[in-house]
Amino acid sequence: MRHGLLAACALLALGQTAGAEEFQFAPDDSPLYLRLSTGASFLFLPEVNSFGGVHDFLNFSFADNPDESYALKGAGFGGSAGLGVNLDKAGLGLLGASRFEGTVHGYSVRDSNSQAFSGQFYNVIGVQGFIVPGDIASSGDDVIFNVKGTAEQIAGDVMLYWDYGPDSGLGRFTFGAGVTGGYSAVTYDASYPDDDSLHTIEKARTNFAGPQASIDFALPLAGRTTLHLGAKVAGLYIDGDLDARNSRGDTTYQKTRDSENWFAVQGTLSAGIEFGLWGAAVAKIGAEGSYLSGAPQIVNPQADPGTFVNATYYGPPSYLDHDGAWSGQVMVSVSVALFGP
Repeated sequence: MRHGLLAACALLALGQTAGAEEFQFAPDDSPLYLRLSTGASFLFLPEVNSFGGVHDFLNFSFADNPDESYALKGAGFGGSAGLGVNLDKAGLGLLGASRFEGTVHGYSVRDSNSQAFSGQFYNVIGVQGFIVPGDIASSGDDVIFNVKGTAEQIAGDVMLYWDYGPDSGLGRFTFGAGVTGGYSAVTYDASYPDDDSLHTIEKARTNFAGPQASIDFALPLAGRTTLHLGAKVAGLYIDGDLDARNSRGDTTYQKTRDSENWFAVQGTLSAGIEFGLWGAAVAKIGAEGSYLSGAPQIVNPQADPGTFVNATYYGPPSYLDHDGAWSGQVMVSVSVALFGP
């Protein structure tokens, strides 16, 4: 009995200690605050097929399709800048919200890929669906097919936040609602075996916008250290354009353009640790992962095995489609109050 009573007292004391941790004065408690972030961005885009190449015999009868498919899987730099207003401290009322934030964010990612295959001849089916002038001999040896991919994005969010339980040591929930929108571009530059002057260059550009909602749970730990767990979902209308061309040196042999629009959903999960620096300044180390149901995907002309692919061959041109894509970030951010409490 005595041992049980001691254990109960110990648990009660531990619970009181944990519950005593409360949110200290932080930048988002001030009338106006600034948040800056920087770190690494990761991108995994849908696969792009074939880039128009076919593998043939001397009689131009297509034998097989070399493994030329490519998916951009790269890392790069990302960052954001946000300005927030504590509506209560600023004496402003807007739908009962606690805070208002505007954020600009973006990334730049690069990737390259080289693939080898062997055969006798290599023909390039152009972006308009017919053979680009000139065969590229491989002499039966392994040849290298190179692709370089780059992706950039610049976007902005405008959000209202509602805080619940800000003075509780048991944690605080923050709900957000607003809009997001921006511009992204992905460019593929494919160079062909034994002729590095011959390129297929394709660029997909998208503009996107839509509503966004979020939830964040903040749990105060020891001192001015807080654990954050969050989720966010956005419904997006996406307007996409494709520009594609085949060129050798300064000469463009074929070019085509396509435009499409579609709807997509993007979901994001995040986690991070925030800790106080000095006064009303805090730093945060966090990571997030996102899935976009409709990232731009380029579909290029292909020939089926047995197809006669001499200069009279003509197939459909390159066009723009969409598929799922993953992205992620690992960020370090600093938030500072621009005015006192």
